[in-house]
Amino acid sequence: MIITPIAHSAFLIETQDCNLLFDWAMGTLPSLDSGKPLYVFVSHSHSDHYNPRIFSLPAKKFILSDEIQEKQAQREDVIHIAAHQSIELDGMHITSLASNDLGCAFVIDTKQGSIYHAGDLNNWWWDGDAEDQRSADFYHKELSRIKGKHFVCAMIPYDLRIKEPGFGIRDFLEYCSADRIYPMHWNASKQEVMQRIKTDPVMKGVRNVYI
Repeated sequence: MIITPIAHSAFLIETQDCNLLFDWAMGTLPSLDSGKPLYVFVSHSHSDHYNPRIFSLPAKKFILSDEIQEKQAQREDVIHIAAHQSIELDGMHITSLASNDLGCAFVIDTKQGSIYHAGDLNNWWWDGDAEDQRSADFYHKELSRIKGKHFVCAMIPYDLRIKEPGFGIRDFLEYCSADRIYPMHWNASKQEVMQRIKTDPVMKGVRNVYI
């Protein structure tokens, strides 16, 4: 797989058979191999994850969280997916987890291995209050649905706004494994993010981080 971070939570993944685009709301889209079909995934309707400009792309299918129900999304090439739903699509097995924010996370099994894109499913540990604990419990419950699964790549929030940005990645690796971890949902320089990761005690021992 060729994995290209674009901006914020947007990624382009090229497999042997197709191109997969996730949560492209900002940033410059890399060149696409026109010989491969394009599938566009959107985890939820927040403006930093969803932009209606996706519908100008020559995608074979758009796979959208089912809470995106605006008129533009009512097309024959759109598949709406609810939390805890599984679908088969052109050789891919796609499963969704529920988000503790909005929409869903994606688990995609391809011929070359599995892909995880969290959307806004995360351990949002802002200050450790009761609401944070409920959110963390929800996160762990969702991860238990994929316990023991191995991923070629996993895209997980590492949000510098919150007190413990690494809790989401730490918890994910307690349930699953991945060849590559891509921190997302950050709006800072790559140097700033990588320096924070290197000095974050929560991330100690996590060596397979890419930006």
